[in-house]
Amino acid sequence: LLDQLARVARGVVHRGHRSALFGCFALEQRTRELEAQRGQFPAALTEYRRALELDPRLPSARFGLASVLRRTGQYDAAVAAFEELSQLDSGYPGLALERGLLFEARGEADRAVEFYQRALTESPDDPDLLLRLGAAQVAANDMDAAETTLERVQRERPASGEAEHFVGRIDFARGNFPEALQHFERALQL
Repeated sequence: LLDQLARVARGVVHRGHRSALFGCFALEQRTRELEAQRGQFPAALTEYRRALELDPRLPSARFGLASVLRRTGQYDAAVAAFEELSQLDSGYPGLALERGLLFEARGEADRAVEFYQRALTESPDDPDLLLRLGAAQVAANDMDAAETTLERVQRERPASGEAEHFVGRIDFARGNFPEALQHFERALQL
């Protein structure tokens, strides 16, 4: 049904029926989001690009395109798309988080930390974001900062196996092997 609605909406937009444009853009945007969520990345990329052809300054389409490019491993294209979005709207919701995820995926832990810290200005107590930051800090070998960050996660989520895992990695990096083993075993139990 959603696919049928999207096809009808696209037909209305492409035929130039201006009276229906507002609802169609909203429907098309939701369709693009659902296609990406369902793993239909080629279709989502096509739709985001089509939306940008209609309005190159549409931040939601630029954000969606960049996010799908990141999720499909097209990192250089994603960097460019996120940079274009940053030029349009540097405060776009979720931009800093997505850029952090991108740089983490590229293996650029220091850049990931930078963007996760920016994202924390929007949601300073978000345990998921703090966990991402802690993981990136571990990858960047900033164990003291990672320890502080992960302690915050563990206060919010004492049963976080992921946080326990990264605390184990900190102990392992510091040569505290018995403590690391305890954290790894606890992570498996959680």
